[in-house]
Amino acid sequence: MKRLLKRKAAFTAAAVGVALVIMGIISAFTSGRASILTSAAGFVTKPFRLLASSVSGGASSFLGYIRDYDALQAENTALAAEIERLRRENRELEGMRRENEELRVIAGLKETRPSFVFVSAAVTARSTSNWARTLTLDKGSSAGIAAGHSVLSAEGGGCLVGVVAEVSPGWCVVRLVTDSSFAAGAVVYRTAQTAVAEGRFDLMTRGRLGLLRLPSGSDLRIGDLVLTSGAGGVLPPGLPIAAVASVYDEKDGFSLTAELVPAVSPDRLSAVYVVIAYEQVGEP
Repeated sequence: MKRLLKRKAAFTAAAVGVALVIMGIISAFTSGRASILTSAAGFVTKPFRLLASSVSGGASSFLGYIRDYDALQAENTALAAEIERLRRENRELEGMRRENEELRVIAGLKETRPSFVFVSAAVTARSTSNWARTLTLDKGSSAGIAAGHSVLSAEGGGCLVGVVAEVSPGWCVVRLVTDSSFAAGAVVYRTAQTAVAEGRFDLMTRGRLGLLRLPSGSDLRIGDLVLTSGAGGVLPPGLPIAAVASVYDEKDGFSLTAELVPAVSPDRLSAVYVVIAYEQVGEP
């Protein structure tokens, strides 16, 4: 009987041992399988997870780009407005500067010619054809300008540029001293010798004019300054016209002619000053 009980105990112990071994194997097998399945699922879904992550990151980047673009647009708009404001202020300052410069020049001219009334004008066009030498100005009869008025530069206390030949309300045309139709009574400053300053076709193309009707033997030197004489009362006296460049005898043997270089080059002028009134010599 005892032997039988021992056998049953041994059998039971062996059965329990086998059962434990089998359960361990099953547990190990199922655990490895789960790991394999999990790895396989992770491998299959990895591209999708990467794509989702990429799309999410791209969306965030795109939204950030839009926010940055809007900020840049707003900044550019503000900068454009600031630039336009600065340009407007610069134009206003430039206009004030030109106005102050004109007033300064006129004040300077008034010091040397206190009896003159001036109107400043801008040069808008030039004519240098074979038949004429003229300037067009941006002021006309509405500013008090009339045909025959003298036009001066700011240089040399007011050198003669030409004479107003044509006028409209808003503009006028000035015939330059080198124009072939220009003529004015003149006087040589150094000797007080009187003559006539005239434009000539043969000299006009070279930017010069002539000093005519000088008696043979007249004392005339290169560089002598020639002024308006005021003869006839059309032009004010004492305006610098030109300087003597050369002197030669006329064919008749009784007179001299001089070539003159204008006191001011019209090609460099952007603004001039028109004498619309002046006090003539002898007037009270």
